[in-house]
Amino acid sequence: MQQLHPSIHSKDLPSFTDPLHLRKDHDSDPPSDSEEYSSSASDSGFSSSSPPTLQLSDHGDASTLSESSRDPIPRNMTVLDIRSKSVESMADSAHLARVVAQTLSTRETVFPASSARFDAEQNGKRAFNNYNNNTAGVSTPIQDVLVRSIPTLVLYDDNGLDIFNDITHVDEYYITNAEMQIFKDKSDEIAQAHVGNNGVLIELGVGSMRKTRYLLDAIVSQNKSVTYYALDLSAQSLTQSLQPLALQFPSIKFVGLLGTYDDSLLYIKDHLARDNGSTRTLLWLGTSIGNTTRKEAAEFLERVKRLAMQDGDVLLCGIDRRNDASVVKTAYDDPKGVTRAFILNGLRHVERIFGGETGELFPLSKFEYVSLYNADLGRHEAYYRSLEKQRVEVDVDSLPHVFEFEEGELIFIEYSIKYDAEDIKRLMDQSGLRWAKEWLDQTERYSLHCFAK
Repeated sequence: MQQLHPSIHSKDLPSFTDPLHLRKDHDSDPPSDSEEYSSSASDSGFSSSSPPTLQLSDHGDASTLSESSRDPIPRNMTVLDIRSKSVESMADSAHLARVVAQTLSTRETVFPASSARFDAEQNGKRAFNNYNNNTAGVSTPIQDVLVRSIPTLVLYDDNGLDIFNDITHVDEYYITNAEMQIFKDKSDEIAQAHVGNNGVLIELGVGSMRKTRYLLDAIVSQNKSVTYYALDLSAQSLTQSLQPLALQFPSIKFVGLLGTYDDSLLYIKDHLARDNGSTRTLLWLGTSIGNTTRKEAAEFLERVKRLAMQDGDVLLCGIDRRNDASVVKTAYDDPKGVTRAFILNGLRHVERIFGGETGELFPLSKFEYVSLYNADLGRHEAYYRSLEKQRVEVDVDSLPHVFEFEEGELIFIEYSIKYDAEDIKRLMDQSGLRWAKEWLDQTERYSLHCFAK
């Protein structure tokens, strides 16, 4: 998926984003019970700070072993580097710097009047046109305004992935537990009906190893043989996530795909041979679909259908529902501040993208995390708010860029879009996929859908 962000329309940029497939929430220690969560950004850049050792695999690509891991790669596991070598690839930090410079230089993302109303209701803040509380002593009424943006992808450096893993252990973040409960209760049914023997399982994003284990266990218990492909943009994440699974399930072949959504779709289309009678089961879990607009989600699903699926193949897609506003708001603005640390880490990553030092370009004391749930539009919205008038200067490709932020100015960073039944029906109509099945968690807040070609 390579459209960075709804605000990017330049023909010179990739046409679809890659943000949330980077999320992982495998087993790890949850955050402490302290009132405020704190996590200092690591010094790693867009890739791992400890680059993995690359060994030639029998596929002719790169098989990956983390330097931090002393265990050898299991025989049933391979990691392939399928990243595009294009200079416009979002896996390229220099290109990412150009994109961030462009999105920070222009106000192209709509901040709706309804969002301003919810900001006032939920956060006690009122967004004003031109971001000023008054002009000549007169308040400007709430209305739609255009704001700058930063690609959502910057949230998912290695440190961001670690913090997001902590988010999935926060009680208020109901999504992970809901999806885990569905897989725990329904994996036997899913494996029986939707995973063929000698078939292929493809996860678009490493996802939760906790919930993936349930499905793999069901597959093995049914004596089925499958090859499991897992996508991520971090070699470190792929190795750390797949290695324990490969050891636990030696009868399953594990293949890590190091690249973007678009890279994976092209790899599936060009390199994944289909045996007679074999099926493909694709997984797009967590809140991944929610981090694109509804139009972008439909376009991406159409591309998955066209490039990676044949008649009879299915896509299992996790979708968060339009829940009570207070429940959603708290899930993305938890009392311990874990999500706040995750969002603010994105500014640390932007600094490194621009070659700055910690706190040099975007001091966190001068920005705050703005979380709001827009019930009218059915989406959670995340922004940075500049707490004072400030000026930031950076060089990209030896060209100077100056960003001048007003006090109170918003910078968009991420949507988390929710769906009701009508939204899903429109999604199917626009993507050309067929809705086949739905599984709800016990609270009926979250659902897993089976879309078929």
